Parts: sequence; structure tokens; C-alpha cells
Amino acid sequence: MAELTILMPAYNASPYVEEAINSLLNQSFTDFELWFIDDASTDETLSIVATLARKDPRIHIFSNAVNRGKLHTINSKVRGVLSPFFTITDADDVSHPARLEKQIAKLKSDASLMMCGTSYAAMDEQGYYVRTVHVPIDIEQIRERSLIQSAFMGGTMVMRSSLLQNFPELYRFYFENSMDDADLACRILNLYSVTNLNELLYFYRIVPTSITRAKVTCRSLNIYKLISHLYTIRKSEQKDWLELGDFVSADDFMKKIEDDYAKDSTLLHRHRSFFYLYWGQNLLALNSITKAIIIKPYHLKTVLSFLLISMRIMLFYFSRSIKKVHYRALFK
Repeated sequence: MAELTILMPAYNASPYVEEAINSLLNQSFTDFELWFIDDASTDETLSIVATLARKDPRIHIFSNAVNRGKLHTINSKVRGVLSPFFTITDADDVSHPARLEKQIAKLKSDASLMMCGTSYAAMDEQGYYVRTVHVPIDIEQIRERSLIQSAFMGGTMVMRSSLLQNFPELYRFYFENSMDDADLACRILNLYSVTNLNELLYFYRIVPTSITRAKVTCRSLNIYKLISHLYTIRKSEQKDWLELGDFVSADDFMKKIEDDYAKDSTLLHRHRSFFYLYWGQNLLALNSITKAIIIKPYHLKTVLSFLLISMRIMLFYFSRSIKKVHYRALFK
């Protein structure tokens, strides 16, 4: 039995899946199985992986007859994991060659740790660096960060399989396509000791057509507020609204946030633009803030946002014209 099981769900990932898998096959840590689950892809994804599997017996291919989505796919498949550790990674991301070795070593060094993540870099479709996201290491810093934003990147999370006994539903469908990994990380944090490695060991590809990028809504922009609130509830009351089946309270919580957006027709466009800007989607950012300007051309916050975003975009392209860094150049 392998020491680690890597689960990789994929749907129409043919442009990136070979690069993603090779980054795992070339790890310094080799005692793993890669469970590739094709979610009824209609492109060449499955054939690409089948070719790789013929060369490396660590790859095991599973296929969904119909498209079920990441949450259904992982929730059903993860119950078959027998290895001491497991992780779930995306089919368009890349891992540093030493990533798994360092994370497994960290977990082995402290039996109380149930999960270990890493810092990561965002990259564009061609693999060029956009930004670095550093994550906290100390458990108290992780808990403090988790009140505001996620302290973990989903694809970096290596977990002990023993935690599955307390998670009959690993991912919760209330957060489908919207920070499901962040909700999982907070639920694990409520029960166990966890940590991160503050090393750049994972490279997260920003694909504009992905679900999370294409459908940036009021809900997706603010869903972490609910995740944080549920995390706080569990700290004092053991179970949160969703665990108690109280979906109405969760819906009402989000409805109050949505009401603020209804009062200002430019707010969603402005918040979208800053979200896109953060992840290097400059054209989408400019398009969103332009829509806000058209609606309220003399609105102070809108005008200031437009000026700030335009300046940031110009600086981004100026820096790119001087030096364009591919993620491989960040390997140390």
C-alpha cells in the first residue's frame, strides 16, 4: 500500500493535465498512488492520461459515466482511500518537485498534526507568475487568519486519512463551486491541529473560463463570511447551522449581504473588478469597473476605483515588459 493517495478530478483539462501530472510523477517523494478521476470529459483529457498511465503504474484511472462535478466525485471516491495520507489536487496546477516530501516529513514529525498546506504562487494560463500568497504557519495565526480569509489553498492540503472518520461528507454541497476547500479547511481546524509550510511549493493556474472565474457573483465574493461565521459557531456550539440542517439561517445570512449590493448598483461591478485584479485577470477587471463607470460616472468611489485599477494594470504590464517570470524559474 502506498503512503499517500493523490486524488485528481478533471473535466476537459487537456491543455494542462499532462503538465500537472508530470509535476507529481517527478516528485522527490515517490511512495504514492495518483487516482485520476475523469468527470466525463469531452476533450482529449482521458486519452492523454491513459498514455501517461501506460508508462507509470502509480496512475490509476477512474471515469464517471456522466459529469458529476468535483464534490460528488471526491466525496464518493475518497472513501476508498487506504493510505495513511491523502491530498486532492487540481488538473491544471503544478507542484514543486519537493512539495510532497516536505509536507509528509512535516506531518510525520508531529503526530498531532492532521493537515499541512503550503504557500503558493498564482500563474496565468501560460505559466507566468502573477503573485505569491504566503500562508501562516503557527496554529494561532492560522485561527486568526481563518476569521477573515482562508489560511489554506485547497490543492496544497495534505491530510491524514484518519480524519475521514469525522467527515461523513468531506465536501459540503452548500459550497459547491464556491470555496468548498475553505469550508473543509475550517471544519478540520475546528477539530485538529494543523499547519502550513511557508515555502512556495504549489503553483495555482488562473484560468478565466473556470467556474470560479467565470461566475463571480455577490455570493461567491462573500461566501467566506459565512464560512468564517460557521467556524465561529462550531467553536462554541460544536455544530453549525448546516450540520443541524438549518439551511434557512445560512440563506438569511447571505441574503443580508446581498441586500447591501441591491442598494448600490455599482457595488458588485467594483468588487468584481478588484477580485479580477488580484488574480491577474486585468481585462476582466477593467471591463467590470468600466460597467460601474457607465452606471454612475460621477460616483466618487467608482471614479477612484477606476483610477486605481487602471494604474495597477498599467504597472502590471510595465513590470511584465521588463521581466516576465515563468513558474519554473521559481523552483529552488
